[in-house]
Amino acid sequence: MKRNLLIRASAGSGKTRKLSLRYLELIASGVPIPTILASTFTNKATGEILNRILLMAAQACLDNGLRGELSQNVGRNISSDEMKDILRRLVMGMNQIRACSLDSFFNRIAQCFPYELGLKPGWKILDNFAENSLRWDALQRTLALNPQNTPTLLRQLWKGETQSDLASEIFNQMTDLYSLKRKTSIEAWEEIQKIPLHGYLTEEDISNILAVLDSALFQGNMKPSLDEKIREIIPKIQANDWYGLLDKTLFKNALDAKDGIFKFKKAVVEPPEVCEAIIKLAKHAVMVYFGLIKEQTYAVHELISRFSSIYDKNKIQANGFSFEDVTCYVAKYIEKLNGNLQSLSWRMNMSINHLLLDEFQDTSIDQWHIFQPFGKHCTQKDGCSFFCVGDVKQAIYRWRNGRPEIFDAIEKNLKGIEHENSNVSWRSAPEIIDCVNRFFLDPVKNPASNPANQDAAQAPVSPVRNYLDKTALEAWDKWAYEEHKASPKSQNYPGYWEISVMPEKNAKDSSNSANHDSESEDEVSDSDDVQLRWVAQRIAELYRKLGNVHQIGVLFRKNKKIPQLAEFLRQLGVPVSEEGKTNLTNSNSVRLILSLLTLMDFPDNTFAWFHVGNSVLAHYYPDLAWKDLRQLSDEERAALEQKKSVCLAELRRKYQAFGVSVFLQENAKFLTPHASAEEKRRLKQLLQLAASTEQNFSLKRISSFVEAVKQNKQEAPSGASVMLMTIHSSKGLQFDAVVLPELDLSLTDKNPQFLVGYPQDDVLQAITLVMPWIKQNLRHHLFTENSPFLKAMELNERERISESFSTLYVAMTRAIYAMYLFVPPQKKTSSVNKVYQLLTLALAETECSQPETILASNGDPEWFSKTGKTNSITLADIPNEIESSKQNSPIFPNHKELEPKIQHQIQPIIFKSDLQSSRNLIRRAPSNIEDRRMVDLGKKLDFSQQNTVNGTILHSWYEKIAWMENSLPSDEELIAVARPYGLNKERLERLLKSFHNSLKAPKIERVLHWTSYIPMLRDKVIKSGVLAEEKIPRTALRKDPSDPNEIRWEVYREKELAIRTESELLLGTLDRLILLQNDFQVFWADCMDYKTTRKVSNPDVLEEKVKSHRPQMMDYRKMLHLHYRIPENQISTHLIFSMLGIVREV
Repeated sequence: MKRNLLIRASAGSGKTRKLSLRYLELIASGVPIPTILASTFTNKATGEILNRILLMAAQACLDNGLRGELSQNVGRNISSDEMKDILRRLVMGMNQIRACSLDSFFNRIAQCFPYELGLKPGWKILDNFAENSLRWDALQRTLALNPQNTPTLLRQLWKGETQSDLASEIFNQMTDLYSLKRKTSIEAWEEIQKIPLHGYLTEEDISNILAVLDSALFQGNMKPSLDEKIREIIPKIQANDWYGLLDKTLFKNALDAKDGIFKFKKAVVEPPEVCEAIIKLAKHAVMVYFGLIKEQTYAVHELISRFSSIYDKNKIQANGFSFEDVTCYVAKYIEKLNGNLQSLSWRMNMSINHLLLDEFQDTSIDQWHIFQPFGKHCTQKDGCSFFCVGDVKQAIYRWRNGRPEIFDAIEKNLKGIEHENSNVSWRSAPEIIDCVNRFFLDPVKNPASNPANQDAAQAPVSPVRNYLDKTALEAWDKWAYEEHKASPKSQNYPGYWEISVMPEKNAKDSSNSANHDSESEDEVSDSDDVQLRWVAQRIAELYRKLGNVHQIGVLFRKNKKIPQLAEFLRQLGVPVSEEGKTNLTNSNSVRLILSLLTLMDFPDNTFAWFHVGNSVLAHYYPDLAWKDLRQLSDEERAALEQKKSVCLAELRRKYQAFGVSVFLQENAKFLTPHASAEEKRRLKQLLQLAASTEQNFSLKRISSFVEAVKQNKQEAPSGASVMLMTIHSSKGLQFDAVVLPELDLSLTDKNPQFLVGYPQDDVLQAITLVMPWIKQNLRHHLFTENSPFLKAMELNERERISESFSTLYVAMTRAIYAMYLFVPPQKKTSSVNKVYQLLTLALAETECSQPETILASNGDPEWFSKTGKTNSITLADIPNEIESSKQNSPIFPNHKELEPKIQHQIQPIIFKSDLQSSRNLIRRAPSNIEDRRMVDLGKKLDFSQQNTVNGTILHSWYEKIAWMENSLPSDEELIAVARPYGLNKERLERLLKSFHNSLKAPKIERVLHWTSYIPMLRDKVIKSGVLAEEKIPRTALRKDPSDPNEIRWEVYREKELAIRTESELLLGTLDRLILLQNDFQVFWADCMDYKTTRKVSNPDVLEEKVKSHRPQMMDYRKMLHLHYRIPENQISTHLIFSMLGIVREV
């Protein structure tokens, strides 16, 4: 076993297996469990590592090959018995295993050193909504500090460009800039101010130039096209619109003038005085633009400094911080320790002598600063070890400050590191590996890959390389890739890949979508709609061939198209699992609930009223039904508004009294009969969100909660075999087939507002400059070739292009058997800057493609029939989750569906909220109270706990009985229930005898037999007049279980209820509950509570006990009344003194 090892492991080569094997090797070598720290990027990956360690340990107990591999690495033979002992130690010492995410480890340090880090007691990690609320507050206060200068600052923030959604743009910019501000010094922001401005024209100069242009126009000796253009630009010059002039072709060409001459529309600009004038104006426009850049940098730094100060104070006041904050604080503290980790070991009660790191290419600078001292300790001290595995080709988290350069720097910063490369894929079929090699393998970079082993200069040039511009080619050359090979196992997999062309976009939509940056994150254009429908059709065809046993991963670059494609697939009857995070408001049901809340908060909101009033909610709240006020008289309008006002006031009262969680749960029950499975999942997520925010006092206002829901994004996994997610979410996963429908993306993606520069482009050093993004055609007119500003922009472009290559690599290597690449149609072009263009050039060897054709393919199209998973389905087998989105939408239902005779069975969403978050209400369990008077504690306390254990076991036994006619448990079942309590044989036999004797008591026997008890209950119901006699069933047997309207008797045992009143939270478990109900209504409830009292000295003592239990039964009655919405006179309650053979109604 190599002591200090760094492995560069490509996709599918088994990184997690290598790390898990290393962990077992350390345990087998006698290393104590608590001294090993295994850490990776996410909690999900951490869980996978822990599972793999335990599973591998269990497998090694039986698998001689795996055990032999362990023995070889450890250097001695490991027997099966020793392996079992290792497994036993791991399972018994689960609490000692240090396997956690990076954030969890940093949080542990922060919890142990709160005062050293400057954190107050009780600090917490902020949830998204709380963090956003503090950020919005800081932003509002920032802009209010100097309202006179705010408009100027905001204009400079976007260099004079207008923004359609100003508030969101400011918020997003502040979020990004705040992270940048904390990593930079004021000197870095001021660096751009040092560049002098040359070429400014005075007002007199501009007037003279305009006179020259006017004279030329008057003389009419210019070409018509030039004459027209000059007439167009003169008003812009007079209006000082220099920024707009720089986009004009005339000015662009003037900036590229050579020897004072340039062309316009392929003709030299004449006369010479006009040519000279335009060149001067163009250079002046550049200087004005650069002046604006400098002003923008200064203004933004001033704005973000104010914001940062207020935002940091907000977080300190709230005593809550983000993960990024904690990492930053811990990094600063670790730096102060100067390598002395002894205090950390003492305070954290853990000494890290063996470090195992996974996916380290995604580590940020602060994270590296924290781990570097641990790494030095483990590599330099005897008896310690270091193990790190990663792959810079899969570095796709730069947007979260991930720096793959750190992975390359490990060998430089830590001494004694050995390294290995692993490029053998155990995941993918040979055809998939061949496809990846064909795109990424470049003979110029990898001469050994050339079959003839030619020199690099003579090797055939990759088509990808041939079409890259200078910056992209630099990124390509630095993006390290070695030839991949299939493992002996995956070599035999069937495989297939193809590139298919999607339909043509509409001309109008195509032109609109050309500007990728103009699309918002959540918008999908009409052209996308056309192509997404085509993609959905192809996936549906594939699903019908593959069946449920093959997983299909549909991977996107961003989340915005996932909900739309999911909807199209469901319309085609394909069950879908949305693994990517999308807005809860994509759900019709959630939007309807939010409209109801909005209407409660703002009764004059006609949009919300129209939405609610035309939905199923209007059936349950008739006073909210939509009416066109224009068609009503004044009296009718006033009456309608009065009814609506009263209804909304009652809803607000319930919201405030019971809280948002209970309120939403009650209204969600109205929607579930009309909701698809996906809608029900989204409603459940809404209820979970409501419960989790219950204690957040900032959400007491209804509008605040509505806004929190709109901001919330969650996954919607359903376990379906067709999974939709982002490429980032798919990292670490694998699928039988991968579909890539979103390849029409730029290599550089969206330009940043601001970027940073480093000395000698070394990103591991401190940032030396901050600057806004500058248009490419203007850079060389502002900076010299070796300018650090120009190098910073080129570095930023290279990094974004490199990440695009990495993202595509991750997406392609998720496939086990098949990969389907969907590209838009294209014509021959000189500009190649999209991912799909490079793919078609490299794999299809063509620049042009016709719509709805297969450009290229390789392998067996019927691969799915050779995987050993033969569960193909037909169209008729596909579960049609929704017939159409409109039919199942709770927004505009067919109101005839609300009639009971054709209603579907109600399946209320049951959600157990965190009871500790119930707004600090008093919590009371009815079973824990008796008559609220003074009691003799000597009689209540039983230190032997014998009676308590007996009572618990007896309750568990009675719970086994529904009706004695058909569910009497055997002694074997009863003994199995009692076994965990450790009763000796004699005591257990006595308890069994008592139990059986209790069942023979006449009164007990009567209430537990439906043949005797239901007639008694039936008489009560008849006397109450709740139902006509002929509608009340005479037996406990159902006539038609499929009929939701059938009124029947149902028995429930150990029924848990949690009911909120205005002053307290009632928690209780009903021993036995009998309901007279159908699927839509409860007509009668009979509650029974078992009491296992064994002795009473006289009738008065019994009456005392009944009286002491009466408050408990009153609370049960109250809970049933609130839960099932039935009057208390339709509820009966009984005490069953089972050991005494007595039943008393209370």
